[in-house]
Formats: sequence, C-alpha cells, structure tokens
Amino acid sequence: MINQGFALLQAGKLQEAEAQFRAVLQHQPTSTHALHGLAIVAHRVGQFQPALAIFDQALASDPQLAAVWVNRGNTLAALQRHAEAVASFQRALDLSATLPSALINMATALHVLGRLDEAVAALELAKEAPGASAELFNNLGNMVKDQGRLPYAQECYQQALHLHPMMQQAFSNTLSAAKVDPSIGPVQLLALHREWAGWFEAVASNAPLLANLPAPDRRLKIGYVSPDCHTAVPAFLDPVIAAHDRSQFEVFCYFNHPQTPEKLAALGVSAHSRLMRGRSDQEVAKQVHDDGIDILIDIAGHTGHNRLGVFAQRPAPVQMSWLDYLCTTGLAAMDYRISDYVADPKGSEVFHSEKLLRFPAGQTQWCWRPDAMSPDVAPLPASAAGTITFGSFNHAQKLSDATLALWHQLLQAMPGARLCIAGIPEGLARERILAGLACDAARVDFWPRMPLLEYRQSFAKVDIALDPMPFSGATTTLDALWQGVPVLTLPGSTSCSRSSASLLTALGLQDWIANSAQDFVDRAQKMASDLPKLASLRSNLRARLQASTPLDTGKFVDDLQDLYRQAWRDWCNADLAADGDPTLLPGTDQALQNARQAINAGDPAQALQTLSAILKIRPHWSLAKQETVRASLPWSRTHPEVKAAWAVPIPTAVEANSVQRISAIICSIKPAYFAKIRQQLIDQFPLHAVEVIGIHDATSLCEGYNRGAAQAKGEILIFCHDDIEIVHTDFGERLLHHLRGADLIGVAGTSKLVSGDWRHAGPPYLHGQIIHRPVNSDGLLYFATGLQQAVIHNIQAVDGVFIAVRRTVWEALRFDADRFDGFHLYDIDFSFRAHLAGYRLVIPMDLLLIHFSTGRYNSQWQSYNRRFLEKFPALSNRPSPLRDNGIQVKLQSMEQIDCVHAALLHHAFGASNINHEGSGDEKLS
Repeated sequence: MINQGFALLQAGKLQEAEAQFRAVLQHQPTSTHALHGLAIVAHRVGQFQPALAIFDQALASDPQLAAVWVNRGNTLAALQRHAEAVASFQRALDLSATLPSALINMATALHVLGRLDEAVAALELAKEAPGASAELFNNLGNMVKDQGRLPYAQECYQQALHLHPMMQQAFSNTLSAAKVDPSIGPVQLLALHREWAGWFEAVASNAPLLANLPAPDRRLKIGYVSPDCHTAVPAFLDPVIAAHDRSQFEVFCYFNHPQTPEKLAALGVSAHSRLMRGRSDQEVAKQVHDDGIDILIDIAGHTGHNRLGVFAQRPAPVQMSWLDYLCTTGLAAMDYRISDYVADPKGSEVFHSEKLLRFPAGQTQWCWRPDAMSPDVAPLPASAAGTITFGSFNHAQKLSDATLALWHQLLQAMPGARLCIAGIPEGLARERILAGLACDAARVDFWPRMPLLEYRQSFAKVDIALDPMPFSGATTTLDALWQGVPVLTLPGSTSCSRSSASLLTALGLQDWIANSAQDFVDRAQKMASDLPKLASLRSNLRARLQASTPLDTGKFVDDLQDLYRQAWRDWCNADLAADGDPTLLPGTDQALQNARQAINAGDPAQALQTLSAILKIRPHWSLAKQETVRASLPWSRTHPEVKAAWAVPIPTAVEANSVQRISAIICSIKPAYFAKIRQQLIDQFPLHAVEVIGIHDATSLCEGYNRGAAQAKGEILIFCHDDIEIVHTDFGERLLHHLRGADLIGVAGTSKLVSGDWRHAGPPYLHGQIIHRPVNSDGLLYFATGLQQAVIHNIQAVDGVFIAVRRTVWEALRFDADRFDGFHLYDIDFSFRAHLAGYRLVIPMDLLLIHFSTGRYNSQWQSYNRRFLEKFPALSNRPSPLRDNGIQVKLQSMEQIDCVHAALLHHAFGASNINHEGSGDEKLS
C-alpha cells in the first residue's frame, strides 16, 4: 500500500494517496514511509504547519531517511523559515553527500538568505551528479545571472534546453537575459522572441470557437492574467483593477496564487477571481473561454511563471500585453502591446510582433500607488556631507558591463563623489561590480537586500539615483522619486531601456534624460554643482509626482479603457466586415459556425468549401479539422467516383518476368499474432512468390531483422510488426505499384526529421495515416495527417509499423544492431540513413493498416533517443508544438474510414502547407 500511495502521489491523486497512507498508519502508527507520504500530501495542499509536524513524527521514527529531511526543508522554506530549511537540507546531505534534491533546494533557500555564492556552489556540485536535470541548469542560470555573469547564465539556459528542448521557462529566461545585453538591439530581440514563438506557440491550433458578440459599445468582459511575479506588481495593477468603470467593464482576474478575501473585495473581483496554480495552460484557456472574456491582458510577458501558453491558444478575441515585460512577446496570438510614445516612439512598431497601443502624448504607460507606510522625504545628504552620493537600487542583473563602464566614467569625472549600491549579495557579485567600476573600493558602499521599510529609508542617504542600461528601472525609479531622489538615465534603442525616460518625461524632468555617455556625465556634474537647486527639487518631487499622470488613477484608467475600447471596436469592425467570409480575419469563427449550419442542413459540399477556405488561413485549427471530417463523410457517400479514383486495379494475371519475389520478416513472440499476419501477407500477393520469415528469439529488432533478411530470397523485403491488420485486399498490388518509383515505402513518417520521434516535426511535415482499434471499445480511431498528395515524396524517415524496401537498400545499410540493441529507434535510424544515402523514400496515401498498439515512449525509448541524437547531432531534438495536430477521429466502420479518407485525399487535406518538389502531378492509378 505504501508503494501504491506514492504512485498516486506521483499521479497527482492526492486524496487517494492520503487514504492509502492513513490505512497503513491504522496498523503501523509509526510507519516512517506512511508518515512521509502523508506529510507530502499536506504540503501539496498548502497545509504547511501540519505537514511539518508530520515530517517530524516520521523523523522521530527513523532519522536516517535523507528524503524526509529534504521534504521537511521544503516545507520550512514554504513557511519562510529559510535558515531552518538550510539546516534540514544539510542533515540530508550529511546522510547522502551529493543528493541532488537536497543541493538544489538548499540553493534556493541560500539564495533567499542572500548567500548567493553558497547557493551557486551547491548547484555546481549538484550538476556533477549523474542525470543532472534541465531544471537544475535553469536554476543555476538564474543564480549566476544574479551574480552578473550573463554569458555563463546563457550557457546554463542552453544546457537546460539541450536536456529539455521544450522547456519554455529556460527559453524565456534566455530572452530576459538578452534584454540586459547592450550588444543585442531591438531587431535581434524581435528575432529571438519570434524564434520562441516558433517553437512554443501552438498557432491557436486548440483555439475554441469564439462567439463573442461584435457589438462595439456593449459592456465588455476583460481579464487580467497575472502570475504574481514579484511584490511590485500589485502597486501598478491593483489601483487599475479597482478603478475600472463597472458599468462598462466586467473585470476578471486570473492569479497563479490565492489572494486574500480582503484584497479581492477591494479590487471588486470577489466573484471573478480565478486560481491558475495547479492548472495547465489548456485548462486556464478553457476557463477564459467559458468566462466569455472579450479582452485578455497579459501582465507578465516572459517573466517568471508566465502564462503565455494561455494566450497562444487564443481563448479571447482580443489579446494584449502590458506592464511587466517591456518588449515584444513574439506571439502571433498577441494582438497588441500597451506602451507610450517615449518608451516606444513612432517607428517602434517594426520591433514588435504586436500592434502598439499608446497612451496619449505626454503620458506614461505606468499607473502607480505608493506605499502608505513610506517614510517622509529626508533632507539632501550632500547639504550636510558636502559631497554627492549616487545610488543604485536596481536588481544585480541590470548592472551590465556597459552600466559599470558608464559609472566608472562618472566617478572618474567626480573624484569626490560616492556610490551606494543596494541589494547586492557578498562575494562574486560585488567583486565583479568593483572590477567594472575600477575605482577606490572605499568610495563604494554595498547594502544587502533589506526589508521593505529599511529599503525605503535608505533613499535618505542618496542625492541622485543612477539608472542602469540597457535595462532601465520602473519600480525603483518611482520609489526614488517618491522619496525625493531624482534619477539620471541614459535611454537606448529598446523599450526596456526607456522606462525611466517615460516616467521623467511625464513629470517634466527631461533635464534628467541624457543622450550619450558624455552627456550623462555632464548632466550629473551640472546637477551636483547646484546643491540648493537639488535640495529644492528633492523637497517638491513627491508633490510633483502626486500631481502627475502615473498617480492620477482616474485619468489613467479612463485612457486605458479608451485603448481597450479602441481595440475592441477594431475587432468588431473586422468581424463585421468579414461577415462570415473566412478569407478575412477574424471572420473565421463566424465562417466555422456557417459550415456547421451547412452540415446540419444537409449541404456538405458548401461546408467543405467554407472549411477549405478556413484551413488555408488557419491550417492547424483543430475545430475546423473536426468539422472537415464531419462534412467529408456525407459528401463522400454522394461522390462514389472519388473512392474509385485511387483504387489500384488487381491484375488477373502477370507475365512471368513480372513476378516479384517478396520476403516478409517479422519478429514475434506471439504465435497467434504471427499466424494471422503471416496469412494476410501471403493472401496479399497471390500472383507472386512470397515467403514469411518469423524470428521468434530476436535479441533486438535490428538483430532479428538483419538475421531474417540475410536468409531471405526476395528482391523486396517487408519489415513489419505482428500486431497489425491489413485493411484492403488489394494492399499488396498497391504496394508493388508504388515500389516501381521508390526504394523504401512506409505508411507514416516525416519529410523533416528533428528527433528520434518522427511526429516531433509537426505539420506540415507529417504524412500518413493509421487506424487503431481500442481494446474493450467499439469503433475505430482514424489518424491522418498531411494528405497533400496521393504520394508524398522527399520523406526522411518512416515509422517501423510497416516498411517495404528494395533488397539493395538493406544490403547497403543494414539495421544498426550495435547501437540499437533493443526495440526502439531501429526504424528511424534505418530510414533516415536511407534518406541521407540518396534513396527514394515515399509514403503513399492508399495503404491502410490497423495497428493494435499506440507505441511506448518510455524511459527506454528516451535512452535510445539519446543514442540516436549522439549519432546525428545536427538534429534539433526540439519538437514542434503542433506535433499531434492531425485528424484524429473515432469512426464506427471501415466504410466510414474509406469515405473520410477518400474525401480528405480528394480535397488535398493540408495541401496549402507544403509543396513537395516532384510530387505535384503524382496520380494514383
């Protein structure tokens, strides 16, 4: 029962797991493992204090279990008792010196405590352990980035992506790090973000049907998606949510973490708060759609724990990004980004995948609510000290080499000035900064991370705040201004370098915006030379900020609502202009509804015409594909000539010199399966010489196939599974017909191999079809993809369920039994090498099989995939987000499958996606 309980835990079935552990404890009250499991359940449901007590019970029973100490430490960390958590992790390491989970979690706790170098050392030790994970390298990248070691951080992120090519957070982290690199301009940033979208955006393949009423002036439902990235976000977002005009806007909030009832009531969203934690992007997107959201606003961009995957599925008609990520998202599904004319001046549109919505000229994109507990503005320190103190309050990663070089120039020009830098941990981070400043270390004061009130009080020691480059401040800039400290900034060419300039412009403080490094130094010297003027500015900065647009919540929200209404009206006008014409977006949603009505009205021809137009615009839209299948069945039944068009005539006799010698090699340990497929293969070639060779003791499929082929007499070799059923009686003659112009034939595969799984290429590079017969279920599951031509040429790899090949190909290549000494990857390796050797690989669309297995992509498969990628390192191993996006439909009979198959092939399903050279005029005869 213990093992079953932990299996249920792993599956996320917490209630069932808890029941198992409690059942054990009824008979064994001190069972360490049952107590351990019960404590994990309590932790996962957020009951941290009870979880801690149960962990302690388990350890009282057996203090030698390192895993219990690790999980106890995780609970202490959740309770914000990080020093105690470190001690618990150390107890685990005393028992198992290089336990990765203990090292990784200890690193996180040490980081929170400001012991950054120790945290990095723990992860460096953990990465040397066998099987280091992508998550470990991603975490290491984040920590060394905090040390200011950006190149090494990028190396860590790339290593994470090498181990886990579809780890979205690691790729997002590379983008965030790129924004801090002054050598990367807006053109490169756009290219990097579009690359991210190219890998991770599903191009709305799972998009639901939108039925939002296109009425320009109606009350709108707007939704804010906030992963609560850091404590600064509420100061910007909360006042906006609370101030929305509820007569015009119904507001929904999607939070990653629970919010207090008091906060939800203050925001006015008590009934419309949604928790995203523990829910997939698909589940959240469905919630957004079910809520009927008209405008969905992303707050996070590519920051931590973002939910861009929700937006990629297009659950709302209008989608936009604002606030916490000053750059393009790269998403095709993100319609707008909200900004202003300083942060994104005219012409910045070319650096965005989104359209830009800007606040009126002279206003900023920021709305901010200062902390009610802020201390009073202190007198100018220089008035008493007689010398200027500069200060930096920005995150360590923003202190780029370019920033340090600029500040070095400033300190050289002002030898009496001092510099205070807050939030920098001891160790490498400080050493790097001192090296970059290249000045007397006595002129620089470092302050550790401080509690919030102490942080705000520290501005009293600073005369002028320095803005970093190329990643400017926003929260820290407003904090400084509120405490009377002006900010000197040097904006660059990117959005993220111009946030302080935007705020200073809104306050009429353009004198604090430099236009070059020398100008930055000159302005600092000028401001510092007039202490009375600087003191006067300090004393009235707070009042000046209070009177500005960032703190005029009512005005800001009015302008923001105008932007929302403008975007909504544009969508309505486009939808009404389309009037159901799928060639005009966003009319595809209405067009799909029209197609459904046509099917229901008994007009499948009209439906297919509409659906064909939709799929040319949105070729991966699952709903449109489902309706295509629904329309294809009745259409094909009224067009019997279509089914006849691709039928291969069965010869009644063949000339002696046309008789083929065919050898089928089957590795099988199931006599009944082997006997059935053996007879089917013999029946398929009644006019030819056929032998079926059974290998019943293969040590691997490669070994078995090579052994069988070596003794075979045929010029044509067939390698196939034993758990298949051939559908049509003329399958054999169709196969021989296609082999006249090919060297290797499969029934499914890819024209662009990216990894050991041929499906990873995604459309439009997947081709073929297969039928599955579910166990203990009626009907048949029909999968088809890429039916662009009757025969697809230029194939690079095929699935091993069925391979027919000329003997000369096998003799030249043979299966790689040394590397693939098991039952995985033999097929992809063999067919890919055939492609590389210049042989002609094709997939005909008239060869149908029923397969009784859906494949096993388990840890053994992963192991052989690593071998395969070592053999072919040029492959990316990054699957397309559209890899499972073909037609998948349950039908009740082969007659239905034949009808759907014929109609899809007739209408060249997927033909708009790819053009295969040499296959355009291929016909089935």
